[in-house]
Amino acid sequence: MGRLSSPAYKSQTFDALNLAVTQGKALRVGVCNFDLPLLQQARMLCATPIATNQVRFNLHTRDPEQSGLLSYCQRHRIAVTACSPLKDDVLSLPAVQTSLESMTPRPRKWHCTG
Repeated sequence: MGRLSSPAYKSQTFDALNLAVTQGKALRVGVCNFDLPLLQQARMLCATPIATNQVRFNLHTRDPEQSGLLSYCQRHRIAVTACSPLKDDVLSLPAVQTSLESMTPRPRKWHCTG
């Protein structure tokens, strides 16, 4: 599915998603990479509650938190699924290493490739 940029395309897309849920072909509706304004529009067009929004979110990329998207999702019971949570060598950050070292039992060596 492409980026939902035109109002007609948004309406048609959510009409199809609503129909899929009504017909039992889908249990839930989820979206991907929706920023706050697009997610607000999607909630208005979606007849069923949106279950999740998959967005890039990790210790380096805090956009969902800083933009208000995370708190909006929490208020409206929309799960935020982190895309690339371990990207950008997050496991090598000093804070993460300190946390891992304090764990009992201690995990084996962590290795993450992009």
